[in-house]
Amino acid sequence: MRRLTSRTVKCRQNARPFEPFFATICCCRIGWSVLLVIGSMATNSATGNGQESPSAKLSENGFGGRQRVEAAAGGSNSTVRSAVDGAATRFNRSSRQTAFQLVAASRDAFVRGLMPVEEYAARLAVARRLELATIAGDNRRKRLTVLSRYAAFWSEAVDKLQRFRQPASGGWAADVLYAQMMQTAAMSAVAGEAGNDALARALTERKAEFAQRHFDRRLADLDIGRASLAQVAESLSHLRRTAVAADVAKLSETDLTTLDSSLQTSARKLRTRIASLHEEPAGVSRRDALQRIRYELAMAAAHGSKQDRDAAGLTSNLNQAYQAAGSMFSAQQRSYPTGTASLADLTHAWRLRQVASERMREEKQDGVGKPFELQSQLKAELDRLLILAGSLADSRGRNSADILFVSGLSALEQWKTIQADRQAKAVQHREGH
Repeated sequence: MRRLTSRTVKCRQNARPFEPFFATICCCRIGWSVLLVIGSMATNSATGNGQESPSAKLSENGFGGRQRVEAAAGGSNSTVRSAVDGAATRFNRSSRQTAFQLVAASRDAFVRGLMPVEEYAARLAVARRLELATIAGDNRRKRLTVLSRYAAFWSEAVDKLQRFRQPASGGWAADVLYAQMMQTAAMSAVAGEAGNDALARALTERKAEFAQRHFDRRLADLDIGRASLAQVAESLSHLRRTAVAADVAKLSETDLTTLDSSLQTSARKLRTRIASLHEEPAGVSRRDALQRIRYELAMAAAHGSKQDRDAAGLTSNLNQAYQAAGSMFSAQQRSYPTGTASLADLTHAWRLRQVASERMREEKQDGVGKPFELQSQLKAELDRLLILAGSLADSRGRNSADILFVSGLSALEQWKTIQADRQAKAVQHREGH
């Protein structure tokens, strides 16, 4: 794979994300391509000067503004469209506020060393999806503003981790590589939105290099006790997602083959490492960690089955991944009352299961695999998370970010419902004419 060089111009970022700022995100020179993106963060007029606590948001509209649009389904088309539009308006208002608060709380926890970089990434990803979901139509300028701002967050994270300069600290080198990988991915998203496909592809290649180096470092750290099984599983997850992104970005066949081969080779290495590990006897988190590894191995195998056009293997591997995530969620739900599992642990397990479920639905739409009726099960688990999040009265430390994370995931599920209702009513309207 080609070795690429990049030069990142230092970002000027305000420490308070609720105020306007202008930031130069990146100036990357790859061959003759140069992209200079200047993003501006607009003041969030919906939040006003005061901020409500995360726990207070749990009781607002059924936690994070969850409305039941289908209650109006028995009315006329105009009534239903009005209900859907009203739900979308309320979603936009509450979700923008949730996104800004989630970023602020997560950034504070990350900067103070209360949140690992992987969990910081998960929360930024949900906040970014929420903000993008509130943008009406194909408004490239607003989308660029949002994407540029999140690229700036990762530029800040890379800068802070590099300035930490603690090579002897467990996992520090891998954390830096992880942040650089996420920064490159964010810059690729900005380039793609700006219409610079060549630069977006080059940055995707660069991200693949970081992803492989990050996995190798985590695996080496695991051997000497400086990385957890969960961290190694997360690094394999990014190798898989990079391979998928590379396919979407239409990299060359050679590069795609190299990435797919690297993913499967890395999965075999990890499978060999855990072959000697047993669930019993083990610590309270060993079973969950092994299920996490099995989930990622199954998802990597599913990617290989997809590339090989092996429908039966794809279905089997996705089902294994879904069941592994379900086992994680059930075990952590039992451990939660004793304090050996946190709200963040439960939420992460739910997200893994949701990802596997979404892949199942995607493959069903492509005519591959068997139909899966999973939404009711996922909804019941999310409702359980909402109850647990609502019961947390202490929002100190990172708790605020974890509560808002559940709120953000709930809002994204609400958005899917609104979008599905819109599409269904649009079809009814066309058929009526």
